[in-house]
Amino acid sequence: MAEEVYEVEQFTRRTSCLSEGVYNLICGLNLEYTRNSQREKEKVIQLLAGKRVTGNHKEKIQLLDTVAKLSLAKNSDGSLNFANTVKQLIPFVHYVHKQLMQLTVEEFEGNFGMDLDWTDCKHRIVECFKLLKKSNEEPVNVILSSLLLFAILERSLGDVYASYTGLKSPSNLKDLLASEAIRKLLGEDVSLILYAMAGPPESINLRNVLWHGFVSPCEIPPQFVSFLVFTMATISSRFAAIKIERRPQIKLTQLDRLCIFPNIESIKCISAIQDYLFTSSLFIAPSMLPIWKKALQCYEEQRYDLVLIVLLPLLEHALRMVFAHANNCPKRILTAESTTLYTTFDEILAPSLPGGTENQLRTEIGDEFLQMLLDILVYTDGPRLRDRISHGEVDLDLPMLYRPKKELEVVSLLSNIVHHCSILSSQVLNTANQRYQQWSKKELRSRQRANYKRLLSLLPLFKNVIKVVLAFILIELPSLQANSDKTRARYVKFLKRCLQSTENLESLSGPSKNKWDECRIVGEQLMNIIQSHFT
Repeated sequence: MAEEVYEVEQFTRRTSCLSEGVYNLICGLNLEYTRNSQREKEKVIQLLAGKRVTGNHKEKIQLLDTVAKLSLAKNSDGSLNFANTVKQLIPFVHYVHKQLMQLTVEEFEGNFGMDLDWTDCKHRIVECFKLLKKSNEEPVNVILSSLLLFAILERSLGDVYASYTGLKSPSNLKDLLASEAIRKLLGEDVSLILYAMAGPPESINLRNVLWHGFVSPCEIPPQFVSFLVFTMATISSRFAAIKIERRPQIKLTQLDRLCIFPNIESIKCISAIQDYLFTSSLFIAPSMLPIWKKALQCYEEQRYDLVLIVLLPLLEHALRMVFAHANNCPKRILTAESTTLYTTFDEILAPSLPGGTENQLRTEIGDEFLQMLLDILVYTDGPRLRDRISHGEVDLDLPMLYRPKKELEVVSLLSNIVHHCSILSSQVLNTANQRYQQWSKKELRSRQRANYKRLLSLLPLFKNVIKVVLAFILIELPSLQANSDKTRARYVKFLKRCLQSTENLESLSGPSKNKWDECRIVGEQLMNIIQSHFT
């Protein structure tokens, strides 16, 4: 057992999952540039003739075209030389990054806001810029912003392709960038630069190494991400003549069966994750711990969209380590070179290995967990979360403007209940103050004094009624969509009974009535209605 734990630790303590060739493309060439940066900076400034990322749109296009033209390197057969292209691109991405990071968020929106409209995700890209601005303090932000940007780029270019050609868009970013239509629209040089960043395994292939969970914090230079932001904004003019039709996205809120999963909102659960899972579990590699902590931070901030985006690559990385250990193939945790394939969810969760032997992951994690993972990630009829989110097919924005009609009915009932409770509280308080003033001045007649005593005896009940009503509303609000059609009618009936009781309490406590005995009866009835609903 101790020997087995030691072997697993050998997997989890690996500091990088990038193979030598991939590491050199993404990190090595960038480190080499930083050592000779002063000489290279002067050369870049001279080549770009002082062009700035904040120039007018024509100047931005000229800057991007110049960078693309100067960066491209080809082999003797005319194919793209990825290593030399990346090496020649790096000084320019540093140039763009430095200027971009000097902007405030407001300046960024002013300079690039309209240029990002073609993506239909401007607010997301602005969010990525904010994350990049804080990446020195939180290197994980580079990974999160990159994941978001590649999903947006793929979805947006797919919309452009479908609108321009009338054909179905290619199923991945690599093929999209290699398509004749996109190359024609973007221009050969710009499309090849993007292809060098998110193309085949021979390229930097940032999109795949990120979404498949191979990258740990500090392994992606933020300069590449800034250049991607600048490129996405600048190419907007190439699509000016196209009426971009948006393909419908999947809304996860439409998947009723997801409601069976419990919430883990309690502080105890979150504390347990921090105390045990982050410190004791071999499922989490130390090099990936900052990303896991970022996921938990997003969860506590109720940014569930970002939680999914961060967790899915982490899950693949962790399962790949278990897969490699269970099947005794340690090299499979590394990224692929141009001659081999990545070890992704499809292979990790497959029944057998490429050679035909049985996949031992099933023995390692058990059928129940394996079935759940297949349901969520692989099966055609399932949500296929990683695929759909990474390709930008899922609408991760919580809809706030046009809500379902059934939900509107429930919200209206809850709002009216709160409204009547608010009036009840004001009326009781005003009457109590008024009667106290009259009592202290001995202005109350015998009948009024008796009425005042009944009011005072009811104050604890009013307090409890209002507290219970507000508590049940706070409980119900987060689960508005959880009620199925079968239970909704019964739920609406319950809310209408509560509403009628609060209306009666408002009426009976009014200054012209002051019927406190009747208020007691109605208040107790309301408490019983709510209690019955939750028992």
